[in-house]
Amino acid sequence: MSSPCAACKHRRQKCTADCLFAPHFPPDQTTKFAIVHNVFGASNVAKILNGLSPDQREVAVTSLVFEAEARLQDPVNGCVGYVMYLRHNLHLLQRELYAAKKELYSYISPPPAATFVPHQQLTGGADQPAMFSGFTGLEMTENNHHHHQHQHQHQHQQQILDAEQLATEQQHMAFLLQ
Repeated sequence: MSSPCAACKHRRQKCTADCLFAPHFPPDQTTKFAIVHNVFGASNVAKILNGLSPDQREVAVTSLVFEAEARLQDPVNGCVGYVMYLRHNLHLLQRELYAAKKELYSYISPPPAATFVPHQQLTGGADQPAMFSGFTGLEMTENNHHHHQHQHQHQHQQQILDAEQLATEQQHMAFLLQ
């Protein structure tokens, strides 16, 4: 080897061809090894790396470097402090997202369905003169038929509006729970 790896350089040892640290701590990354060494110690890092398969070692070194840097920044909590900070931020962002979705839904949801108010003119109230006094019996029957047809049509429309409102409410809940 032309130049010793960062671990061997830091420990002032000769770097051999089968050096455990060389693939993970190249000569130009002395600070990276120094941080890991100060927190975990070279012998503990060697034990960890020896216990892993060669394809798992790079991920382990990345994790050790992350944990060592976190421990230097926060000696009490280490990377757990960072995880707690991220969880707190995630919780705040989820609450903010829920509020934004709720507000957005209030703008895009249809207004509540109008309730049916029967027309008083068709039947005539007690205080109104009978509107049908001049009609013959046949005209009264036809008018009654049209009135019942109108009521049936309105009931059908009201059922459709109720179904649409129920579907809208279900969409609202699904939207808020996303």
